[in-house]
Amino acid sequence: MGFEMNDDILHGYSGSTYGTIEIPENTRHIGSGAFCGSDIKEIDLSTAWVLWTIMNNAFEDCYRLKKVIMNRSVSEIEYRAFAFCSNLEDIELPPDIEKISYETFLNCSKLNNIEIPFGVKKIERSAFSGCGLTSIEIPYSVEEIESDAFYGCPLEMAYIPAELEIDIDSVFNCAGPNRGKEKVKIIRI
Repeated sequence: MGFEMNDDILHGYSGSTYGTIEIPENTRHIGSGAFCGSDIKEIDLSTAWVLWTIMNNAFEDCYRLKKVIMNRSVSEIEYRAFAFCSNLEDIELPPDIEKISYETFLNCSKLNNIEIPFGVKKIERSAFSGCGLTSIEIPYSVEEIESDAFYGCPLEMAYIPAELEIDIDSVFNCAGPNRGKEKVKIIRI
């Protein structure tokens, strides 16, 4: 099938990029840069029995990637895992992740909608910078959002827990290169 495996870590792929790519069922971790720069369009991670980690840069610069079918067992998505996947439109975050890492979805400009699962405690710097998000709801479980988490997003509305103390201007710095100085409407819930 073109998968490069070492024990339970998927390190690379050199197979066909047509159709949906299904990862091997014994995959526990997708290694750093495993699919980096690949021409894949859709990947199904649910085919692994138990997938725990998507390591840094795993899918970075997969500019043709449109859809990721997530495995619900994933508990960690490392930094820049999906950075520069400019055509990514469809991904559902797994329920057990506790943080959205640094630049995870950097410049995923077609990612217009994402649900942050209850259980996420931290959204790191630039996690969604350059995405196409027009609204976002931050769950009550979130305790910290770092600066520029949503830099350059065309956000119109953000729903934030009333108790969450953040620097609104720093976190929702949406005046990026393609926007004016419009303010995001913040609704405390």
